[in-house]
Amino acid sequence: MGKHSDVDNDLPGAGTRGIEYSWDCFPKSTLIETPSGKIPIGDLSEGEMVLSYKKGILVPRRITRKLVHEPAPLVNVTFESDDVGMICTLGHSFMTDKGYQSIKKLSPGDSIMRISSSKAAHSCIKSIAPTGTTEPVFNLYTQGEHNFIADGCVAHNFTHFRMLRVVMHDIYDSLCDLKNEGLRLKYL
Repeated sequence: MGKHSDVDNDLPGAGTRGIEYSWDCFPKSTLIETPSGKIPIGDLSEGEMVLSYKKGILVPRRITRKLVHEPAPLVNVTFESDDVGMICTLGHSFMTDKGYQSIKKLSPGDSIMRISSSKAAHSCIKSIAPTGTTEPVFNLYTQGEHNFIADGCVAHNFTHFRMLRVVMHDIYDSLCDLKNEGLRLKYL
């Protein structure tokens, strides 16, 4: 997977110019919404359930894969509505009023869909700034909507080739379901 350098160096987020990013990930302490409450992403495993955002409601979805990447530079995203921030890599994509966009393509004043007390609302970004730290980063692949709630923000599983990868994962999930159903029927 490896690190990627932003080739155009045209990062709109304040203070992020020239920072390298590693795909689309979160530090291990990022809290993920699950049916059982908030759990750090580093403590979650494949097969566990998380909450996904689907047309205004939260729905449980299974983690199909957990990725762990090498240490990567992190940014802190703060919001105008409160003092609660979110730490992630520049490459991670979030639901915005313009569709899913990676942090490196967003600027102060743009908005991200956030979930608070099971209610969804767009919150304006106040700042995007490097934390000055690097640490191992994590991502989750989920079924269904291919999103999950990270530190209150609706995050997509994929940033690069999103539509193609969603279709490929949906086909793979369907084939696994058929295989499992066939095995179940064989042993009934």
